[in-house]
Amino acid sequence: MVFLPDYCPELNPVEGLWKWLKGDVFNIVFFSNFYHIRIPVTAFMKRINQQPMEVIERLLTWV
Repeated sequence: MVFLPDYCPELNPVEGLWKWLKGDVFNIVFFSNFYHIRIPVTAFMKRINQQPMEVIERLLTWV
């Protein structure tokens, strides 16, 4: 068994993806409802899916 702390975001690379998403999509923007959020989040996901190596490099160095 390997002991992991209760909360340790640096051991979970997806936390870096959420941080990147929040910085690109939600930074200084107010969305009045959920449906307005979907469009920029979808655009973000399409953009990062086109450059998988950039995503891997960024997530491995996000800490």
